[in-house]
Amino acid sequence: MIELFEEVDREVALKGRRWVLGHISTLSPRDIEKIARLGLVVTTHTNRYIYKEGHLLQRRLPPERHREITPMRELIDAGVKVGLATDNVPVSMFWPIWQVVARMSNVTNQRVAPEQAVSRAEALRCATTNCAYLTFDEDKKGSLEPGKLADLAVLSADPLGVDEAGLRDITAAMTMVGGRIVHESPNWHG
Repeated sequence: MIELFEEVDREVALKGRRWVLGHISTLSPRDIEKIARLGLVVTTHTNRYIYKEGHLLQRRLPPERHREITPMRELIDAGVKVGLATDNVPVSMFWPIWQVVARMSNVTNQRVAPEQAVSRAEALRCATTNCAYLTFDEDKKGSLEPGKLADLAVLSADPLGVDEAGLRDITAAMTMVGGRIVHESPNWHG
């Protein structure tokens, strides 16, 4: 896909247009350089390429290339906007957040390319402000600021303080969209 994006870029500059490279699995340092140069934004499929198949990718790639498996750290360090995504079960965004922080295989229970882990704060930005940027909605949503939509959730645990395994179990006790409560767990405020 990157070569196709480069071909398009030769005809029409892509920088600033927020073209999306989706469901990344492995990217070389050269791929990341091209993505940054083209100004592409990236979405992940961490449930597949870290959690379910990361151990298979590690088996197929020589050890010196393991860092290419969903290379979150290198993408963020290169200035690439990365949005976390989930299009599979479990639907909760806290699974992809946990997956890019912990980078655990569900088969081997070993870390997959641990040098590519990101901090919890970075993972939360990828799930919120970066996703809003991806859809040209950064002026309306993605962060809590005056003038933006009042979309928020009261969480069952603090994602910055809960133990690592607990990240994936966080749920919304209350959800507000446009300033209106659309979901409430019993006794969420108490």
